[in-house]
Amino acid sequence: MERSISSDVCGVDYMSALQIQLAQRAAVLFAFIAHCEAAWLACDGNVPIAEWMSAVDRARRLAETLGLQRALKPIPSLAEYLASLPPENLTSSAPAKGDATNATRLQENQA
Repeated sequence: MERSISSDVCGVDYMSALQIQLAQRAAVLFAFIAHCEAAWLACDGNVPIAEWMSAVDRARRLAETLGLQRALKPIPSLAEYLASLPPENLTSSAPAKGDATNATRLQENQA
């Protein structure tokens, strides 16, 4: 659950230490809530309704603090990505004249 929450907040690599702590607490609360709900569905008479309601409210507030919408990871522009590559990866690897490209091979295989 914590991994899912962190993923929705754009991933652990982009979260502050406080966001990570809040995500951990939210995961524990969601597990407690699920446990209470499972006990309730099993007709267990020992469901702590007041604690469940309090946990649901606190989990909602944590979710609002973390963000209810999924956040996208920052994606570098093409220029930034190319600038981050080592120079040896920037050499042209175009096929020599007369060589079949993958697209040509695919077309030949489909025929």
